[in-house]
Amino acid sequence: MRFSYYALMICFITGLCLSMLGMMHPAGVKAALPVSGLCFALGLVGLLLLHRLRAQIVALFVDAERSKIARDALLTEDEITGALTRRVFLSASAEELQRVGPGRTSALFAVDMDYLKTLNDSLGHTAGDFALRHLAKTLRRSFPDSIVGRLGGDEFGVFAPVADAAAAEALCRNCLDALHQPVFFDGRAITLSASIGIALTPLHSVFFNELMQCADLALYEAKRKGRGQATLFHDDMLRDRRHHRFIERELRAAILLDELHLVYQPITEPSGAVRVSAKAASSTAWSSASSARAN
Repeated sequence: MRFSYYALMICFITGLCLSMLGMMHPAGVKAALPVSGLCFALGLVGLLLLHRLRAQIVALFVDAERSKIARDALLTEDEITGALTRRVFLSASAEELQRVGPGRTSALFAVDMDYLKTLNDSLGHTAGDFALRHLAKTLRRSFPDSIVGRLGGDEFGVFAPVADAAAAEALCRNCLDALHQPVFFDGRAITLSASIGIALTPLHSVFFNELMQCADLALYEAKRKGRGQATLFHDDMLRDRRHHRFIERELRAAILLDELHLVYQPITEPSGAVRVSAKAASSTAWSSASSARAN
């Protein structure tokens, strides 16, 4: 393509030069007219071909740009729900948090659709995709000026400006109420449910990664309490998590150090005077160097 363009340009310039030489021919104007006319005609044809080629090149560039936009859309938007992909959502939310700074209250909502697996198993994955699209649409309507992304599977994230914790909880109630309204899929009415964890900045953290952890802990608590509700993060959740991680770490160490011991429980007659037998207890004794003990 580029070679053809340059070749036509050379033809045109050559024809133009020959035309000028023909006009300056010593034999006079009459002798130069046939040569100059032919060269001018060749130059004109070359110019027309260049114009046509330019239009084709422009069309190719336009098509390439459209293809790039389509590819970028696939990379930034979830194909099923139209929400931002996880990577784009995390990046956009972190940038927005940095842009507004700690002077404005914002909330990160971790949203998890309840019973999606049950819906997929009973009505098929097409119904599950429909439910996910409806959830994404409900989130966009319920949280004004928000950034909505699909974090994976049945989990979404919403980052939005709020006045305070009460306003954030009110937005969640409105969202859950809207989600509880029956929607029709393939002629069948279905009711959807979701659990939401709420974390506020700057109240809970001014760093987005920490805010995500807080929202995830609040989401876990919402699901533990029965699902279909929103829960605001509080510091006790973090302390409980640290305690659970401490216990898990100590148990792993106890296994490696052989600190777990099987305990046998005696079985006696009702009078308690005669020991009949013994059985392994339902729990295991654990003695560790850090003075932790579980029974």
